[in-house]
Amino acid sequence: MLMRELSQMSTQRPLTASEIALAFSALRSEDEHEASTAGMVLVEQGKEVQLSLLPVIHDLPLPIKKITTAYLMTATCAEVYIFFLDYLKEIENAEYRQFLLASLSVTPYFILPLIMVRLLHAEGEYLRSLAILLEEIGFDRLKVYLQAFPQYTLPKEDLFRQLFGDEAIASLWKTSI
Repeated sequence: MLMRELSQMSTQRPLTASEIALAFSALRSEDEHEASTAGMVLVEQGKEVQLSLLPVIHDLPLPIKKITTAYLMTATCAEVYIFFLDYLKEIENAEYRQFLLASLSVTPYFILPLIMVRLLHAEGEYLRSLAILLEEIGFDRLKVYLQAFPQYTLPKEDLFRQLFGDEAIASLWKTSI
């Protein structure tokens, strides 16, 4: 059964376990179109299948890893984003790291709390990756959430000042009269 047919079926009904297994094996197809369609089909199957897909990401060829990651950025469960934020610690491929940071920076899922927890203990290259991610998300998108922290309690405030400037961070707690 071709991934195209499986993709059409997945819009009409949930896939069976054997159809999901077929999609998982198609991820390793030498035909990049088949493999990327398999990634899309699997992500559309919901949280359980999405979570089963995460351990497989490591072993996928780069083009399929990237497209499957992009599909997973539509997930609505924290576990997917926790996985990718933690995966940043071990990624050696610079192209994929850059792609993942760009993908995480535009996801509609609210990942700032997940980033903040990791910032507390991050160091070295991982801290740099998280800083790049925050910078790519941008101060304008983060501002409303950062304002929730009482003044002088923003974790890693020095990092935020380096990224966005003293004036921007000070503006978080200015009250308008």
